[in-house]
Amino acid sequence: MPGRWCSRPREVFILINELSSLSKALEQAGIVPLQSYRNYIPLPNVSAKAPCIRIWVKGGQVVDFEAIDRALAMQLRKFGSNQASFPGLNLISLYRVTDESEKKLVAQCIEKPESIDALQLHALCKENAWEPHQNSRIKNCFSATPREMAGLLETAGNPKENLLNTLAAECAPFANAQVLHESLTKAVFAKLEKKQDVGLALLILFQLGDASKPCKDDKRNISVFFDTDAYDTYGMYAASREFTAYLNTAFLQAERIVTSNTTEDGLMDSFGQIYVPTNSPMPKVKLAAGFEPALYTMFDGQPCQNRYHNFDDKRDSYPLSAQHRVQFQAALNWLGGDAKSKGITWLNTGKGEAVFAYPSSLPEAPLPYVQFFGHPDRSETFKEISGSLLAAFNGLPPKDRPESVQVFVLRKIDKGRTKILYSESALADALIHAAENWDMACNDLPDIASIRLSAPFPIDVAAVVNQVWRQDGESSTVSAMHPYEGIGLFLHRAQHRLLLHELHILVQHGMPLFIHAGPLLHSGRKCSRVAQLEQILPVLSMLLFFSGNRKDDYMEATPYLMGQLLKASDELHALYCKVMRNNQIPPQLVGSALFVAASETPGRTLSQLSVRMAPYLSWAKQYRTKNEDSSGLAGWYLKVFEQIANKLATEYSVPMRWSDAQKAQLFIGYLASFPKQEKQDESNANHQSKGE
Repeated sequence: MPGRWCSRPREVFILINELSSLSKALEQAGIVPLQSYRNYIPLPNVSAKAPCIRIWVKGGQVVDFEAIDRALAMQLRKFGSNQASFPGLNLISLYRVTDESEKKLVAQCIEKPESIDALQLHALCKENAWEPHQNSRIKNCFSATPREMAGLLETAGNPKENLLNTLAAECAPFANAQVLHESLTKAVFAKLEKKQDVGLALLILFQLGDASKPCKDDKRNISVFFDTDAYDTYGMYAASREFTAYLNTAFLQAERIVTSNTTEDGLMDSFGQIYVPTNSPMPKVKLAAGFEPALYTMFDGQPCQNRYHNFDDKRDSYPLSAQHRVQFQAALNWLGGDAKSKGITWLNTGKGEAVFAYPSSLPEAPLPYVQFFGHPDRSETFKEISGSLLAAFNGLPPKDRPESVQVFVLRKIDKGRTKILYSESALADALIHAAENWDMACNDLPDIASIRLSAPFPIDVAAVVNQVWRQDGESSTVSAMHPYEGIGLFLHRAQHRLLLHELHILVQHGMPLFIHAGPLLHSGRKCSRVAQLEQILPVLSMLLFFSGNRKDDYMEATPYLMGQLLKASDELHALYCKVMRNNQIPPQLVGSALFVAASETPGRTLSQLSVRMAPYLSWAKQYRTKNEDSSGLAGWYLKVFEQIANKLATEYSVPMRWSDAQKAQLFIGYLASFPKQEKQDESNANHQSKGE
């Protein structure tokens, strides 16, 4: 089911259904994934250019700040939303600088901290970047949000004296944005005067802005996390994994208590559980693949809500209980939230796009079924990976073999939306059979000298199809096929329309590569595009195989034989140039020069080829009788050419046009080695030429 948007009521909830089956599989396997409270969300991604800054407070004042280690930042969470949260939140720089000379001064201070002049920097603090649009948001961060958190802890039965309340009391004065602004400014200059943490200090102090924009639209968020030194009292800091786990457990407990005490008769969620309507949005999951999807997104402005009258104060378009929300969020986090699971349960297929795969029953160490579609670092081939997976699957006791494997692909569309591109529940046996068929299909090719064939991973097929070649051997990239469509080909090789579509694109994009490489290979010259031929040929083979065109059949068909005739023409022409033109071989040989014509108007090309090859055929007839090194080879090329030409002229019907499948067979025939018997004849001809 490719391409479902989060705006149609029958399609938007596919991800929820898939996560429902995953949560059941986890429960049956005794796996308890980490559950997170819906409003307790991860911090933004941390990098060298976007650090997370821990701000130490004491007595209602900022006393210090430092960068938080990336590994720790990934463990921390903040309560609320991006608009108002605590103890982590987004701030903007204290002052904005728009003058170019002043911006250069700030940049110079970052590059050379020893050159800092605190008085000069004080003079730049003219435009307060917080006025006045930040005031209400900061007030909520330090007043309403901590109160809501404290209320949940109280509901869960936690003592009133706890680290959260202590931290909230220390930060309470910051509900006045001016107090926080002044305190941060003071702490920043204390650091600058000591020339400590200069980069962080200047990041907090100055926004290098754009004078053409209003201040409120010219900002950069800085992720900060407030903390206080109360370790002796509570045995932990706020910026710690222990405190994060403590709060999360308390919030979940409070929600269970509230839900159990609040019921409305007759309201059930979509899975038959008691449902209490809520205005809270569905939870999000921060995936290691690099994006953060919500379970689904729906609001009352969507036309379908009015159409079905399913969005009001008492019900949602797809009601889901608080317990199920937490379960499904935890299931998705287990599946794709951990970078260590890459190549086991998930894999990137592109920027902001990933494929996920999990079995219907989870053993202690599930097989990495997702590697049927791709490999994290491509250090192993598809044949090697699939071979080990097949062996591991066959080694499982029958009771431990899953009935099916669920596969789905997600793509980030924009900051607020994620699209389900593909979803399929494949029988486990069918998946194993698909892997065997895939390898067979990609290698259903005749022998091709100097080419080592290897089946590509399904998600790599798009990169081959999207490469548009030119006759000079250069290429550009388009977006005609998406990586997930390779998974569709892998699992559903009978999708005839998709097969024909991709075959048509590949034939159009790949033809110039064959025209470029053919003369080089046929004349024994070096070809720099062998690696690309090794990629495109297995894909051509796979598309032909799955559309019903097998090697054993098409090698006796007209298009393939036409390709062989062009190859024989090239090789005889190249031999002529080596013997008679002192090895001066032209860029195009007779066969390659007629390659485009042969693919478009094969009937007319056959007669053109006969005319153009006439002088070389006459030469070969004379030269083969001489006792020279290449005489036997010339006679052999003559024999091959005449045999194929006679067969096409007398036994086969050459159509006016080829189909895309026939063009692909022509391409393969053009590069394929001659049949074994003819190769043996070639070897004998070489020996005879040398008088052996």
